[in-house]
Amino acid sequence: MADPATIAAIIGAIATAASTAATTIQSEVAKQGSGIASTLVNESDFDWTVTSYELNHGDWMDHPSNALSSVKSIYKMLASEAEQSLNKGPLTPQEVSQYWQLKYVAPGTTGAFVRSATTTYEMRGAGMGSEGLVKLTPKDPSCDVYVFLLVRKIPGGVYGAGVSILPRSQVDSWSIDTYGTSIIKRIMDALPNQPVAHEGEQFSTGATKTAKNGSVKVTFAAAESVEFVIANNA
Repeated sequence: MADPATIAAIIGAIATAASTAATTIQSEVAKQGSGIASTLVNESDFDWTVTSYELNHGDWMDHPSNALSSVKSIYKMLASEAEQSLNKGPLTPQEVSQYWQLKYVAPGTTGAFVRSATTTYEMRGAGMGSEGLVKLTPKDPSCDVYVFLLVRKIPGGVYGAGVSILPRSQVDSWSIDTYGTSIIKRIMDALPNQPVAHEGEQFSTGATKTAKNGSVKVTFAAAESVEFVIANNA
């Protein structure tokens, strides 16, 4: 794996790409009073498959991408590009870092690799507002949890975002409908001033929250657009 400086640089580039995406989608959603949007940022070591549930309220205007790359996967792609470009390999992490940093002095194809760790999505509501649930499934069997992400904007109701990080062994035994109703209820039970089942279930109406369970944590805050940052729970 790469040296710490390379990892830090990759995460920094992911954050930059995510910030750009969040600014763009926030501007778009602000034009629509009933809209709500989210940006997912993967700074963890895990690759994820992304699933969007059907909506109880509102309509999908833009679904999330179906996958999020991990820092490890991005490093492998960067190393492969460097080795092919230099016609040399295998390269040391230091050599990959030097090549990658030079590429980022001017825009290069590696930007696409970093963007693969982010995705945005958007919903629009009419009358009953918007409420949408997304599931992250780890591709690595060593990752012991599923991550569920909720965003909602219901007129006369709660506007915010929530996270539920649950053991895979627990969720695999459940029957979850196409709307993810049971998961949404769990997340809504984590509203402020209500008991929180465990650290892995949190809901925000504005304040920054961090949900933690197993090997993963998610930091987020509800706003005009919500950014969920997935990271290792070290």
